[in-house]
Amino acid sequence: MVPLAVHWYGTNGAAAAAAARDADPSSQFAPVGWLRGQTTVPDTAITEIEGKPTVFVMERDLHLLVATPVVLGRHAGAEREVLSGVSRGQFVVADALSTQRALASR
Repeated sequence: MVPLAVHWYGTNGAAAAAAARDADPSSQFAPVGWLRGQTTVPDTAITEIEGKPTVFVMERDLHLLVATPVVLGRHAGAEREVLSGVSRGQFVVADALSTQRALASR
């Protein structure tokens, strides 16, 4: 699957653009976490595209959201272990399902 890149100015213009410029993104984005030595993302950040678990990764410099396939591991509370696809230091959309619905309605 080729990652889907979406300019985010159309869905939540000023707020998303501001989040991309700031060192501390707004609550619509969640940092890729680290829990007990494992990379994690919130359960709500995961959606399914073409049958594959996917998260929307924020690419600040390019003002893009990139649909990125991930390989999932175990649950850890409200977090999900990610074996590959994202890494610490990245930010993902905290509510992937809402983002996917917004993109589908375009």
